[in-house]
Amino acid sequence: MFALGKGLHTVANSVSNVEDFGVANASVVHLWDETVSHYVWFTGLFLVLVALALALRGHEFRVGVSGIAVSLLFAITLVNTYIEGGTPWLGIGFFLTGLGAAFRWRPTAVAQLLFFTAGVGLALLLGWGMYWFAEDGTVFPQFSELGWI
Repeated sequence: MFALGKGLHTVANSVSNVEDFGVANASVVHLWDETVSHYVWFTGLFLVLVALALALRGHEFRVGVSGIAVSLLFAITLVNTYIEGGTPWLGIGFFLTGLGAAFRWRPTAVAQLLFFTAGVGLALLLGWGMYWFAEDGTVFPQFSELGWI
């Protein structure tokens, strides 16, 4: 699913960059480029992460400061992906699922990483949504909509 979603996005994005304005701006191109491909792609990413967590669940390892730092960077990356990808509700669901798995699998090392990544990610994503809703009534604006990228 991850590769399929990325491939769908790449192909639809390429079609949206053709010189024929009618083709480039067709609603079906936008649907596949910015909606369907993102949901397939990010669901595939979630499934890859679930597979990794399941594989590591039975292994003990030291998390340490470097593990927490990588978890923080990963949470920020995921939040960025969900916001700019227009799939914040999917991200909220995935972070809640990660927190549920972390509570179920505690006190394992993978549960510590899941708890930190999903907890920070959920806080950042919800904070972003609440801030912008209070600021101007929008819900989860993308960085590109704000002119930041």
